[in-house]
Amino acid sequence: MYWQDVDRTALGNVRSIGLRRDGSDVLFDLNANNPHCLDVGASGSGKTELLKSIVVSVASRYNPNEVELLLIDPKNHLHDFNNLAHLTYPIETGLNNPKYMEYVQLTYNEMARRIELSESDRAKLTPWYLMIDEGGELDRVALGLLVKILSLGRSERVHIVFSTQNPSQSQFKDILFNMSTKFVGQVNAVTDSYRCLGRGKGFAHELAGEGDFLSSGSGEIDHFQVAMATKVNYDSLPRAELKDAPVVEIKPVQDVKPLPMPINEQSSRGRPAKCITPEILGHLWFYGPDRFNDEYFKTHWDVGRDKAASFRTFVKEFGAVYKQLRKRGLQHVK
Repeated sequence: MYWQDVDRTALGNVRSIGLRRDGSDVLFDLNANNPHCLDVGASGSGKTELLKSIVVSVASRYNPNEVELLLIDPKNHLHDFNNLAHLTYPIETGLNNPKYMEYVQLTYNEMARRIELSESDRAKLTPWYLMIDEGGELDRVALGLLVKILSLGRSERVHIVFSTQNPSQSQFKDILFNMSTKFVGQVNAVTDSYRCLGRGKGFAHELAGEGDFLSSGSGEIDHFQVAMATKVNYDSLPRAELKDAPVVEIKPVQDVKPLPMPINEQSSRGRPAKCITPEILGHLWFYGPDRFNDEYFKTHWDVGRDKAASFRTFVKEFGAVYKQLRKRGLQHVK
C-alpha cells in the first residue's frame, strides 16, 4: 500500500489517520493518558503527509469552537490549512519571524493558566493543540520551553504534535521521553530506529517510505500506511478570517516562572532541596521509580550532575513508599 492506494476516503472513522496491514483503522486520539505525539521520518518518509492527515482528523472531529489549534510550519508545507476555522491564530511559517517562538510561549502560558483553574472550570476546558512541522528547525530556546510543556501539560488538555526528520538532535531524547505516542516512518539508520522505538522493537530504517509507518503507544509496534489527505478533504473544511496572535514576551526556559509547587523547599538531609510538582510526582507514580536517571532530573528539575545523587535518594525513598502502596492494592498504569 502507498499514498496512491490509501487516502482518507478509505477510512472508517474521522479520528483515523491510516490503515494497518489487516485493513483496520489507526486512530489519532490524544487525552490525559496519551497527551503528546511524535511524528518522525527522513525526507520522503511521509511525515508531513501524516501531519496533514492528523490536522484533518482533528478538524473533522471537533467544531471550530471546540478546539484551540496552533500550527508552526517553517517550510510552508501546511498551506492547505490557511484560514482553517479551527485555527486560533494564522499558521506561522517563518523561522526568521519571532511569531513561531511566540506560539510556543503562548502554549506554555495557556498551560500555566489552566493549572491555576478550579476543578469545575478545568472540566470545561477545550483541548489545545500545538502542532509543529520540521521541529528540528526550532532554536534551543523554543525546544527548551517545549520540553517543559511536554512534561507538565498532561492533565491540562494541552497537546503537542512534534514532527521532525532528525531524531539525533541534542534535545530529542528529552522530547522523546515525554511522547506517549510515536509514529515513525523511514529513517536513515538503525540507531535512529532504536532511538525512537527501542532497541530490537522496530525496523524503521527498513521501511519503504511514502507513508509506510510504524506506531508505538502501548508498548506494541503497529505497521500501517498513512492515509493521504486530498483536495476533497481540504475543500470540505470550514474557513474563517483569523485574528493575529497577541504579542507575548519570550522567556528562555531558565527565566520561565515555575508552575505551582506545593511542597516546601525546606528538606531533610539526602532529600533534594527543590520543590516537587504534582506533575513530577505523577510521573513517578505513572512510570514507577526505576524510569528516572540523571538526565531526567536535569531536564525536569533543572539541576546539575552534582545534585543528582540527592535526587536519586529521593526517588529511592519514593520507591519504598510506592512498593508499600502497591502491596496495599493500589495500582498504576503501565
